[in-house]
Amino acid sequence: EFRSQFAKFNSPLVIGGERKWYPIPRRAIDPFGPPAHLSWKRRYTLRHSRQYYPNSGLIVGTSAGMEALAGAIEQNPRFPCCALEGDTAGYQLDSCASCRPYRHFPKPVSCVVEDQACMQVALASRRHAPQHVVDINSSLILNLHMLAPSDLARSSDGRIAFRHTGKVPCVLHSNGFKSVIASLEKQYGPDTFTWAVSPEMRRSHLNPRDELPAFKRAGALLLPTASPRRAKEGRPKALAAARSL
Repeated sequence: EFRSQFAKFNSPLVIGGERKWYPIPRRAIDPFGPPAHLSWKRRYTLRHSRQYYPNSGLIVGTSAGMEALAGAIEQNPRFPCCALEGDTAGYQLDSCASCRPYRHFPKPVSCVVEDQACMQVALASRRHAPQHVVDINSSLILNLHMLAPSDLARSSDGRIAFRHTGKVPCVLHSNGFKSVIASLEKQYGPDTFTWAVSPEMRRSHLNPRDELPAFKRAGALLLPTASPRRAKEGRPKALAAARSL
C-alpha cells in the first residue's frame, strides 16, 4: 500500500506537509502556502485544512529523487548556511528546548544549518529545485504538529484519516508535542504503539500531563494506520510491513 500510494504522486520525491511553516524567514514571501490570488478568508481556511509546509521528518523518494534533493541543497550560495533566494534578514528560530545546554535565539539568525530550513530553501529555489510534490492532502504522510484530535477521523474500515480531506495516510509522524498521539493511544490501546523516545526528547516534547513510555534510543513514533492486528512476532502487521521497506 505504501508503495502504491507513493506511485500515485508520479514524482521521484514526496515531502510530508505540515500546518505550520517553520523555520520562518523574517522578511521572505511564503513560497509554499495557498495561492496568493485567493481571498484572505479562503487562504486561512486552506491553511487549517491542508498541510502546505514541507517537513523534513518524512521524505519518500527514489534514489534519483534523493540525490537531486541533496544536490539542490548544496547549490545554496552560502552552503552549509541556508537562506531563501534574496533573503538577507535571516530566520527567527524558536528556542531549542532539546539542546544541551538550552538555547534561546532572541535575534534573527543569519546562518542557519538546519535540515528543514535547508530542504525548504532547495524546494523553493527557482533554479535548482528538484522535481517534488508536497503531500498537502496527507494521503501518504500525516504530520501531527499543530493538529488536534478533532483534525482526525476514523475511516469506514477503522483506520485513522485526515478529517479535512478524508485521506487515510500510511504513516503518522508525531513531530512536536505528543498530545495527539497520547489521545490515539487511549483509543487504540498501548500495545498498538512502538515508542523510541530518549529521555531528552521526552522532557522537551511531551506535555507534563502525558504519561507515555520512554526508551533509551532517540527516534520517532511509527503508528500503524491500519486497524490493530497482530503479526506472528507480536507486532502490528502495518508496523512489521513498514520496517521491511
